[in-house]
Amino acid sequence: MAAAAQGRIVEVWSPDRVVREIRHSLGRVAQSYTPYFPELFDEGLAKRVRHPADIDFDPARVGRPWPIEAAGKRYFVPGSADDLIHYTSCVIACCPAIERAWADSGLAEDCGPPTRDELAQGLVGEAPWKQYWNEFHRRSREIAKAGYPWVLNADIENCAAAIDGEKLADLLLEWGCHPEAVRIFGDIQRAWRGFGFPGLPVTGTFSLLTRAYLLEVEQRLRDREIIFLRTIDDFRLFSRTQREQEAMIMALADCLAVRDLRLNESKTRFEQFGGAGATSRRGLLIIRGKGRYGLVRPLLVQLTTCRMVRGFSLFLLQKMVKRRYLERE
Repeated sequence: MAAAAQGRIVEVWSPDRVVREIRHSLGRVAQSYTPYFPELFDEGLAKRVRHPADIDFDPARVGRPWPIEAAGKRYFVPGSADDLIHYTSCVIACCPAIERAWADSGLAEDCGPPTRDELAQGLVGEAPWKQYWNEFHRRSREIAKAGYPWVLNADIENCAAAIDGEKLADLLLEWGCHPEAVRIFGDIQRAWRGFGFPGLPVTGTFSLLTRAYLLEVEQRLRDREIIFLRTIDDFRLFSRTQREQEAMIMALADCLAVRDLRLNESKTRFEQFGGAGATSRRGLLIIRGKGRYGLVRPLLVQLTTCRMVRGFSLFLLQKMVKRRYLERE
């Protein structure tokens, strides 16, 4: 039942797709968080990505990342255009081995992220995330109707910072990724950690690398014959009865521990799918999304392409995502 509910991989992250995702996230989406790398807004990375063997890389030249604070959490993006290009080039070189690992696992593709067409249109809020969560909800409803009405909703505590980039580098090397790509990837991650920024940067490769890091977690859940869905760091585990609550929580916590990750206890809920509480929470999120992201934010992102009002638009976007710039050392 578990394998049938999850299906099979329907799409993989090809190197070209990674380039497009990064390009679009820099071209539009990233502008809503921080005005970094303005020279890349219009040209994308496809022209600048290099084979790892052709990269002139010196770990001592890795720059301090740009910090981002949103929703009470701290994230970061690469601190220079060269760092971003080197990092992305290495991830692209690792894609074939990552794809083979996914195919060998037999696990299903996750429910996100938003499509590249939506990103290209500058729809940074309501539309992509509506599709993202609607697909998660649709597949959850199918599993619930198949006889698994109770669901554990959980996510990982501070996932972006909790992922160990050096362990991920070891994993990529184990999978047969290009050795030079893994070396540079690991050196960059170590440099960022040395600046006080552990984990992964929130660029277009984030969901790809998170999926790779969590592959062992997913495999262990499947080995326990647990039916689940995952989108980036959000999990839904399904059960037939309410009595399975504690067993489900312990199972997910145990599986995450293999990667030294922890559950976010404040967001862990066990409830009947489609119940009044879950429905009201989802409705509230939709209303907030329409008001906050569906109307004003896409317009402001479009205005950042106009040099005369870019500064003012970015200022308003900063306030909208409740973040502040931190002084770089």
